[in-house]
Amino acid sequence: MRFNKVDSKFPLFFNFFIMLVVFILSKWLIFLVLAFMFLIFTQLKYQFVINDHHLSFIVSLFGLDISKRKVNKENMKLIEFKRIGWHQKSVFIRLKKGFTWKFFSFQPDNFVEYLESFATNNSIKIKRHKNY
Repeated sequence: MRFNKVDSKFPLFFNFFIMLVVFILSKWLIFLVLAFMFLIFTQLKYQFVINDHHLSFIVSLFGLDISKRKVNKENMKLIEFKRIGWHQKSVFIRLKKGFTWKFFSFQPDNFVEYLESFATNNSIKIKRHKNY
């Protein structure tokens, strides 16, 4: 199953506002750099793929995959479910080798249920924090 990240629009609006101010002040080089950054940030997409025996995380820019990470069930030691702030749920995947993966704001909303069923089917330890 493939899940897409929901992007926060606030950084994009802030960047657009700064671009507008720089354009009014007529600093062309800074404006072009900010416009390039704005273009890149609007085209950056994150995907998380759950297969039967492994998980994949894909970062793509303009439809081209620029980063792919794949982890097998043997390399996972724990899947942690906890909250970030008041309303946002997150998932931490602790690995035996490598950095911890942290995920939140993925669509569709049943992302957590699929990850939970993946963990139980592959006998991976699950940890739930209170108030999750």
